[in-house]
Amino acid sequence: MEKIRAEQHAFNKLRDRLIQDGQGGRFVLVSDGAVVQIFDDAGAAHAAGFSRFGSEGVFLVAPIEQPRPITTSWSLGVMFS
Repeated sequence: MEKIRAEQHAFNKLRDRLIQDGQGGRFVLVSDGAVVQIFDDAGAAHAAGFSRFGSEGVFLVAPIEQPRPITTSWSLGVMFS
């Protein structure tokens, strides 16, 4: 679990640069803290990750986009007891 957290942290550090480089809307394959390859769709990125690292390998496939803020809507029926 720690390895995947490290990959997520690496991606978080790389994300802005990838967006600035015009890669927004695509998917990145990250392993060992570095970009392995960039893809047009998530399925191709996952397939490449499994092909390269196997089913036991640790890698991250992430959309290259700005993170969305988490919001809570009162209309969802928040309850207090």
